[in-house]
Parts: sequence; C-alpha cells; structure tokens
Amino acid sequence: MCRPSILPQSTSNTVCQNSKGPILNIKGLWHPFALRENGVPVPNDMILGEGTNGHHPRTLLLTGPNMGGKSTLLRAACLAVILAQLGCYVPSEMCVLSVADTIFTRLGATDRIMTGESKFHNSLFH
Repeated sequence: MCRPSILPQSTSNTVCQNSKGPILNIKGLWHPFALRENGVPVPNDMILGEGTNGHHPRTLLLTGPNMGGKSTLLRAACLAVILAQLGCYVPSEMCVLSVADTIFTRLGATDRIMTGESKFHNSLFH
C-alpha cells in the first residue's frame, strides 16, 4: 500500500501535443480481493496522461482472453482513483494522479443499461 500523490487540477482544456492534461501513473497496482492462491497479488502498471519521451497517451485499449483479468484491472484502477481522492492508501507501489471528477468504464454483459448501472457499479453495490 502507498500514499498517493495528487497533483493540482489542470487548467488546460486543449488537446494539443504540449498541453498538460489529466495524469494517472500507477506502478504495481493490484486489486485487494484478487490474490493468487498463495496470497500474493498480481501487480500491473498503468500510465495515462503525461508519459515518458514526450508521449501523452490519454486512453488505454486493453485486450486479452476471457478470464484474463481485464475487468479486475479496470476495477483496481477505478478503486485506486476513488481511494486516493478520499485520502486513503492505494494498493500499489506508487500512485500519482490528477483530480478526477468522472470515471468512464466499458459496458459489459451484466450491465443494466436502462437503469444506468454499469458492471463496475453492480460489483460495488451487489
């Protein structure tokens, strides 16, 4: 677990190459309830926003086989952002992020689209 570093909110609304936008940089992120059989977490790194070598990725396309951990990584990242902004420790080695007021997630087969409940929402409340 680590204490996150929250950066000041960006004032730039442009999407040009030199603009600074939202940042999410997490090293060794793991989901607190998704551990291996021996109790060791599966760590993942996630870098969105200002990166290295002048590259500024703003989105992440995550692909993989069924039961490959895609949804678990999504939940862990969303949970880390929420915990960090609440002032809690985050399940990772290092976490640097800017303030977020919205989290967008994908729609899956267990979504309740008509009631506005995503898969992430359902997993939190059910």
